[in-house]
Amino acid sequence: MSTPVSSDSTFRFLVEHSPDGHFLIVDGVLEYLNPAGLEMFGRDAGELGTLHVSEVVHPSERERVVNNIRLRTSGVLRGATTFLAQHADGSTFPIEVHAVPAGVGGRDGLHGVIRNITNRRKMEERLARMERAGLVSRLSAGIAHDFNNLLAIMLTNTEVALREAETAPVREALKHIRSAGVRGSEKVRQIQTMGGTNRPTEEFRPLYVNPIVEEVLELTEPRWRDEAELKGITYGIDWTPGDAPPVAGSAQDLRNALIALVFNAIEAMPQGGDIVIRAVRTPANDALITVRDSGNGIAETDLERLVDPFFTTREDREMGLGLHLVEQVLTRHSGRLEVDSDPGVGTTIALVIPPSAEAPSEAPRAPREDLSSVSSFGAMIAPAPPGARSVLLIDDQADLVQVVETILRAQGWHVDAALNGRDGLAIAEQRSHSIVLTDLGMPDISGWEVAQRVGELQPDTPVILMTGWAAEIDESRLEDHGISALLPKPFRTEALLKLVERIANV
Repeated sequence: MSTPVSSDSTFRFLVEHSPDGHFLIVDGVLEYLNPAGLEMFGRDAGELGTLHVSEVVHPSERERVVNNIRLRTSGVLRGATTFLAQHADGSTFPIEVHAVPAGVGGRDGLHGVIRNITNRRKMEERLARMERAGLVSRLSAGIAHDFNNLLAIMLTNTEVALREAETAPVREALKHIRSAGVRGSEKVRQIQTMGGTNRPTEEFRPLYVNPIVEEVLELTEPRWRDEAELKGITYGIDWTPGDAPPVAGSAQDLRNALIALVFNAIEAMPQGGDIVIRAVRTPANDALITVRDSGNGIAETDLERLVDPFFTTREDREMGLGLHLVEQVLTRHSGRLEVDSDPGVGTTIALVIPPSAEAPSEAPRAPREDLSSVSSFGAMIAPAPPGARSVLLIDDQADLVQVVETILRAQGWHVDAALNGRDGLAIAEQRSHSIVLTDLGMPDISGWEVAQRVGELQPDTPVILMTGWAAEIDESRLEDHGISALLPKPFRTEALLKLVERIANV
């Protein structure tokens, strides 16, 4: 028969045999460390009562530890904090500390648990490299698409200049430009990865929040605009710069965290939806960045597991590293992650980051006004000569519209132009055309939708789809949307004219 034990002796037994370090700090001095804690730091029980907490952390962490103790003792700071600890032999290792205020003989103290997280950090670093590789590969595909659009403008303008060049040296120079552009286009198509996985850790510095959000929207635009349009879906991006205070941190880490949140929002809405992003100042003067999607939401039973790297709500994945890495970024920034989800309505993920004690050295950048999934442009319509063959040209790149318009008009075509899908359809409602040339990825509606609507308005008008995603499109999909031909970007003048003439004469 076992001998009954008191609650005090039970507590002492659990603490003394815990694999984690348990401690009691009073006035900055370690009054107690259990055996696991003593072994962790390589200390002897005889040092307790005189061993200051600053002696068990790396010198670079001492000021932060003192401030942390002060904030925790006063009840201002809660949750876990990580530090770089120092063994008695001088070696260092990362620790995670959980502590709560504890009064001892009328004096303020802290009681808590210390955990050596060396193995966890190694795992996190491996997972971070895996996640970063995934983010980079997805971004690189969109970047390749954007470069193809730029090269299309360069190559078509070069073709126009070649036709007008009057001297041999000028023609020869333009041919070199064209040749380099063609080679560059082929290289861009071969992009598979982007470097940067072994960059040194970026030092913390004061940062404005709004520019980081805008950089993230620009970096992720190929997914929420161009790649989405390829799939025939639309994501609405609602971004309004707010009054979030500057934060002290790593721009690289914060960008990666926000990129992960935007990608999570996109994946939560496979059929499209709205993403609302805000960056504001909380009543406590923290920076609050929220990313809200209009997806199906997350079940309440799953909320507590979201930051687990081995948990995901996606059926096609075995890991969900995105939020785990976001939480790690926030831990390094002394911030916290908050999640609010309403099943059937959507999910809001918030990053709460303490303000910087210093202002950034540079002046705040003016907010950008072009980061939106829906833009408004004017259509360009001119009276068509009687009997003229006419083209309706729709593309959101004004430079490309201008050069294609120049090429077609030089061949006797009348051109009506629009810089987005809705304006193009407005023209199509007013006037019939011999042919329609439309981009695939546009800011308001996709080329797929344009083609379907043109088919309703002008059933006999052939539609040519222009896109840098030509290699990804199945021919059966062209037939399903009533599209007569595909024109890959970047394209040569001869290819454009040959295709337009062929389709128009069918």
